[in-house]
Amino acid sequence: MIISMSTTEKQNKLLRVHVTAGAKKETFSEEGGLVTVAVKEKAEKNMANVRVRELIAEHYHIPLGAVKIITGHHFPKKIVSVTI
Repeated sequence: MIISMSTTEKQNKLLRVHVTAGAKKETFSEEGGLVTVAVKEKAEKNMANVRVRELIAEHYHIPLGAVKIITGHHFPKKIVSVTI
């Protein structure tokens, strides 16, 4: 019996993310397994978290739904799951 593996299997990658909300300029950098993001949105009403997800999705060229914040919803340090 031959079992074929699909080449379109998706993988989850966990990212350590440090966020600065309310910054004057948006930035995105990845170094040594840590992603550092600065967003203009304030840390109110989930606005900064939404923008962080958008920037990560843009960086990895994936849909927004593939980026999920696992821990740290109310803190600058977060663990984010990315499905690639």
